[in-house]
Amino acid sequence: VFTSFERGGGVCYTGASCPRNVGRLLSIEMAGADIAGVLLGSPPILPHERRDLSWDAEVGAYRLHLVASKTEQWIWVHHDSGDVLRTLAREGEVCLFDIQWGDMRTVAGQRLPHTIHLKMDRGDVDLKLKYRDVTLNGDVSDDAFKMVCPEGTRVQTLSCERLSPQGS
Repeated sequence: VFTSFERGGGVCYTGASCPRNVGRLLSIEMAGADIAGVLLGSPPILPHERRDLSWDAEVGAYRLHLVASKTEQWIWVHHDSGDVLRTLAREGEVCLFDIQWGDMRTVAGQRLPHTIHLKMDRGDVDLKLKYRDVTLNGDVSDDAFKMVCPEGTRVQTLSCERLSPQGS
């Protein structure tokens, strides 16, 4: 279930955890699996029509370039470890997202980032995450992710459906 509210705000938004509702919060529509992937060091892959792979000598990594009619995405991958270092997606001059992963460590046999830096022009997002402790596949109760709307807020349920052009 998707739940979002701003501290001190009068409305609490709820609904399904679909890409549209996540996009209301993050300024870009992403499925839950893509968000989990980002937290684990895997880039979201935008739809594309063309791709090419090259060596970026300045970074010292392979660079995958994905191109669609309105968007471009670049993904840098370390040549020895295979760690994804960064992904940058642009629509013209607008940065859809720029995600950098760092401080890679092996946890339970899997390489995981311990720092993530996310920037997006829409919403003027500049978010830095640093993991102190990481447990892979630990026991987590369903209640750990349950958010309750604060008392006194008006609850508004959001739909995943898009309005038709006539209804917009």
